[in-house]
Amino acid sequence: MSIGSMEVKHSENGLIGRGRISTIKLRLAFMLQPVPQERDNAPTHRVLVKSGEEWIQVGDAWENAMKRGEFEGRKMFSIRFTDPDLPEWTGNIAAFPTGAISADGDDQYDIVRQRERQEAA
Repeated sequence: MSIGSMEVKHSENGLIGRGRISTIKLRLAFMLQPVPQERDNAPTHRVLVKSGEEWIQVGDAWENAMKRGEFEGRKMFSIRFTDPDLPEWTGNIAAFPTGAISADGDDQYDIVRQRERQEAA
């Protein structure tokens, strides 16, 4: 189930995302800011939210290529919010391409909650 959306711009510093999560209990606008990768498995982006006039880091994101399906090879993002003031479930969400492009030429993404897998009984 989609819980939000995100637009991704291509910049000289990498992909920059601006997104919004909207649920019954949470309204959150955020930005993904590229960071230099120090290791292969290190985050590719910081997750930032605006507090007053400044942006604060509330998590990390990893840019990956889709491995199968109609969007194989396109970018997707695993996003982990780590701020203790946010609900625990925000620690495991993802942004997948919709295939749509905005009027400004930005790629459109759906944000979905990644539910924990339950083991078979």
